[in-house]
Amino acid sequence: MTERPGGSDVGRTETQAVWNEELQAWSISGFKWFSSATDTDVTMLLARTHDPTPAVPGSMREGSKGLSLYFARVRDDQGNLNGVRIHRLKNKVGTKALPTAELELDGMVAQLVGDQYRGVKNISALLNITRVYCGMGCTAAMQRFVLGVKEYARRREVFGALLKEQPLHLATIANMELQYRATSQFTFFCVAMLGRIEVLDNNLPDVKERDIPLLRLLTPILKVWSAKNAFAMSQEAMECFGGQGYMEETGLGRAMRDILVNTIWEGTSNVLSLDVLRTVRGIIAPLKDQPHCIKSAQSIGESLDLISNHFTTYVTLETRKLLEASARGLTFAMADVISGALLCEHSAWSDGKAKARPGDTIVATEARIDRIVAQRWCEDLDRKIAYQINALGNEDKYEEDKLMFGLNDATTVTSKL
Repeated sequence: MTERPGGSDVGRTETQAVWNEELQAWSISGFKWFSSATDTDVTMLLARTHDPTPAVPGSMREGSKGLSLYFARVRDDQGNLNGVRIHRLKNKVGTKALPTAELELDGMVAQLVGDQYRGVKNISALLNITRVYCGMGCTAAMQRFVLGVKEYARRREVFGALLKEQPLHLATIANMELQYRATSQFTFFCVAMLGRIEVLDNNLPDVKERDIPLLRLLTPILKVWSAKNAFAMSQEAMECFGGQGYMEETGLGRAMRDILVNTIWEGTSNVLSLDVLRTVRGIIAPLKDQPHCIKSAQSIGESLDLISNHFTTYVTLETRKLLEASARGLTFAMADVISGALLCEHSAWSDGKAKARPGDTIVATEARIDRIVAQRWCEDLDRKIAYQINALGNEDKYEEDKLMFGLNDATTVTSKL
């Protein structure tokens, strides 16, 4: 999707698709700035469609409304590249094992997927999947960091005691465990919803009216939130190992560089927060009829009501700049509340399991841990949410932000890149 002039703004896509009557296929030419998994067999891509029956020959629609989705094989039956030339491999900070390249397309033979000019809408199904993958990768990385830190704490002795016996270090690891469990609950909630959408009949009321629009909202929230959590935890894990954590042989440096990309690909935090802004205004009804596992979590105090009230404020804001300035805070607030609800639901399930198996100390211990996790996450949730969204629709804060950046007539200081 990414091209030189556009980045996240796919409406500036320059790649063009022209109908080839002889091949009975579309011929695509252009330049893709980022293409990961360059050694793949097939690809899907966006291109600006030449209308085959225009009033004006060669005419195209401008912006994202002129884009269509195409499917192409990277190589033909003889193994030759299908109109693709690798311009250069990217010299990335991390994910070195994944080849990312700039690709020049010259006559790539492709087939149209879905209707013409519906490319952005049609590719959104792929974005749901890739964003869930990001969430899963971040969750897995967080578990790896937690397990590594715990194992090191069992073995490393400082000041006459093991690290696991040092109260402050123990509290640090407990907080890492808390963040991991919350992220895991949110991730697998989205995974389960994606599974229902893919397996069940999309015309069923619960799927069509609730799951599909809700997943469309939750996947960008999950991706933003899990990516931030995972990278923050990579820093915490490196610090928990002390000086040795800064050494390449531990693998933490590579893990940190690799996990960082999740904050960027498939949309940065700000880009996806704006995506949440566009999505949330159209699905307030499904949110009011949330899935059972969120509705039944009553122990999250007033946070759900607080978010609900701010939804109302949010969707009635008329000034676009205030909407956009508020998007990121609301996105993170929603992630915190949803995760809290899921942790409460899991704790209730775990308690029920323990009651059904009296005398099983392992199950009882697991239930107690789940209860502690839910309580710790929710005990300060109201204050945290209020802080995240306290500037919703605040004109003064927007003007202050401009002043701090230097967007006023009195500012003369500049810098060189």
